[in-house]
Formats: sequence, structure tokens, C-alpha cells
Amino acid sequence: MISLADSEIKDILPLNLAGQPEVQAISYAIKLSQKRILEKVSQSMIYAAIDDLPEKIVDVLAAELRAQYYDQALPIENKRQIVKNALYIYSKAGTPEAVEKMIRYIFGTGEVHEWFETGGAPGTFSLSIPETRTEEAFEKFRKMIDGVKNARSHLEHINFGATTKAEAKAGLSPPVTVMFLTVK
Repeated sequence: MISLADSEIKDILPLNLAGQPEVQAISYAIKLSQKRILEKVSQSMIYAAIDDLPEKIVDVLAAELRAQYYDQALPIENKRQIVKNALYIYSKAGTPEAVEKMIRYIFGTGEVHEWFETGGAPGTFSLSIPETRTEEAFEKFRKMIDGVKNARSHLEHINFGATTKAEAKAGLSPPVTVMFLTVK
């Protein structure tokens, strides 16, 4: 089978036409033009190859897409995730899902708790995130939240520190009581 890059018009023409010098010249010229176009197409598949792109190009793509919570100080894997999902996040802007995704892209883990889950005032929410080391990092994070959250929702508080879910059980022979402890 002939590949698209190596094909020529003369290959599909009848022999009496394919043998003419003018047809061969036109066929060859179109083949060269087709090769150049296919080379440009393969170089333009940036979004399909985002996992293999250098960090500088990922930064440019984030600026081009106006990724909502992109920060050049993030690790490259987090940057790639944000750029890959930028359009999806725009479609979910203003929802708790958008805020939760932002937290996961930046910290790897975290949760959003809405007012009806925490007993807070209507229209408020709180976050559980890993500990933020510096005041500057916290301020950047706060600005990112303001860009993603619903305009009418207000951040009530942030719980720092990793949330762990563990279960411990202890028991002894009678007459000692068995104790169960669940940490969430």
C-alpha cells in the first residue's frame, strides 16, 4: 500500500496519460506540495502531544487558553493537567466541581464543603487542603479561588492539613470493654 505522503496523481491515472511528461511533472509538483503540508500538520499537533512538550510551550499554551488557575511556579505535571482541562474547567466555572478540581490540580488532594454540609450560612463554603507553607502561597491560592468560585458564594474558612481516614480497633478479653475508634 502506498502512503499518503508518497502517493502521486499519476499512480491512479491510465497508463497512456501517466506516461506523458506534463502529467508526470504536475504529479511530482503536487506530491512535493502534499509532503510539505503533511509535515506542517504533524508539527501542529500540539494539544495531542501535551505530555511530551517542553515546559516553555506548556506555559505559552496556558497563556493562550487563559487557564484560570495556572501558575508558572507549579510542577510541570500539574501545569500539563491544568492546560489539558482548561476548556472543561471553563464549562464548569462557578461550580463546586471547578473549585475542587483546582484544589486537586494544585495540591493533589483536597475537598470543598458547602454550607449545607457544614451548617454554615447559606451561600458559603469551606475548603480542606494540605498545609500551605508561606503567606505568599496562601495569597496566590486565595486569588485563584476568587477566579473560579461562583460570584455569590463566599469562602468561610480553610482547613489546613491533610485529611486522613483511618480506623483503629482494639479489644481485650472479658471483662474489659472493646473500644472502636474511627478517625475521619
